[in-house]
Amino acid sequence: MQCYNPDQITALIDESKSFISIQHLNVPLIEWKDSLRIFPMSLDKLCKMFPVTGKTSPYNTDFSSIDLFDKPELLQLFIEYSLQDAKALYHALSMAQSIYFNNFKVDLVSVYSTATLSLKIFRTMFQEDDIFILPYNIDSTIRIGYFGGGTDVYKAYGKKVYYYDVNSIYPYAMLNDMPYNILHNGKLINLSNRTLDSFFGFAKVKVVCPLDIVKTCVTFSS
Repeated sequence: MQCYNPDQITALIDESKSFISIQHLNVPLIEWKDSLRIFPMSLDKLCKMFPVTGKTSPYNTDFSSIDLFDKPELLQLFIEYSLQDAKALYHALSMAQSIYFNNFKVDLVSVYSTATLSLKIFRTMFQEDDIFILPYNIDSTIRIGYFGGGTDVYKAYGKKVYYYDVNSIYPYAMLNDMPYNILHNGKLINLSNRTLDSFFGFAKVKVVCPLDIVKTCVTFSS
């Protein structure tokens, strides 16, 4: 069995420390990816969806024990199970590869997840205009202005009131204009004569509170 130097291996890992892909630096044409990220379902369901011959035997929980290697008969069963699992997955992914490439001109080898697959299909088949991506220096400035709002618990009460539930506000807003260029980088601008109705864009500001508000806050927190 050949062992590799860990320094020769590169990997993509998500926030939960799960592998997205593994690649050997000396063999760049070979990359291991987690197919579950593209098709989040069991192998049985995957084989039925595409469809190909699926698993021929169920998983034996004894396969998870380290004692497996001390039991030749159980080890042989595990090897046979692993081989039929690998073959079933290969045939399912091969069928999926043909379907997605023939219908959408997308190579499954080039994606890492369901999200990247759907986005690539959209860009390949349906997108007419390029999606503008903010440069890093602008994106990093704007992004810090987005944060979660407060959550309040209260008992609502009212008479003769109307309640409106508006759907799809986010996609509606995405159809409107979006500022994408820095007009005043690092300059102090007097906005005292501007109103929210006449201002469009993002501003990085320094807020100075009146002293009476600061004292109230300090007293309350202590």
